[in-house]
Amino acid sequence: MVGNRRGWSGRRGEQGSSLIYVILSITLLSVFSCGYMAVSRYQMKSALTGKSYMEAQITAKTIHSTFCGAVASGKSEAANSIWRCFEEDCQMVREEYDEMMDDEEAGEDGEEEIPAEAMEGDGTGYGFNGYVRDTEPKSRWERYLHHALGDKEYVMKGCQSLPDDSLAVDITLTVKPLDGKANVHTEVVCNGYTFSLGADIVFDNSDGAVMTIGQDISGNSGEDVKLYLNGNGVCRYYED
Repeated sequence: MVGNRRGWSGRRGEQGSSLIYVILSITLLSVFSCGYMAVSRYQMKSALTGKSYMEAQITAKTIHSTFCGAVASGKSEAANSIWRCFEEDCQMVREEYDEMMDDEEAGEDGEEEIPAEAMEGDGTGYGFNGYVRDTEPKSRWERYLHHALGDKEYVMKGCQSLPDDSLAVDITLTVKPLDGKANVHTEVVCNGYTFSLGADIVFDNSDGAVMTIGQDISGNSGEDVKLYLNGNGVCRYYED
């Protein structure tokens, strides 16, 4: 009888050890499973976040480069509006110039009517004798035009957003016509990310559209000034 009791006692000890082993195994498996799920969830979140950022970045750069390309190729309504405003300003300056030249020829009061700084140079390298600092000779009309509008910037701004606010675009176009240059600043908010992009454009395509400035009020072509309206390409892109 004693021997049988010991046998049962031994079996109970083995069963208890096995039960503890099973419980520990289940506990460890649960811990590992929870850890794996946490890591997987983090990786999935990182992957989705990275994908969302990449899509937003591509969208921003596409919008920016498309607008810049349109400006350089003469297909941008914003840029064309600026050129029209500039042409109107040039016509007014031309009328003023012609009136001053008429007064000068008439010799009213024996005084020079055209501002001396306009004829002698305004910091752009132009001078009364045609050139200073080895600059190519320029006509009096061109020197006067640069004096009147050389530093003037023309700015157009536009913004647009989707109804659900998932995409918002704000673009500023700045053009200095007589310098033949433009600057584009684009700010895009997409998928919660904000991108600020810039570009410098040079209008240097002699095979493209050309604006001729020089007709006087009588319609006669005089000392023409020619400006290119297209560029061979964007000079450079950059991120602000």
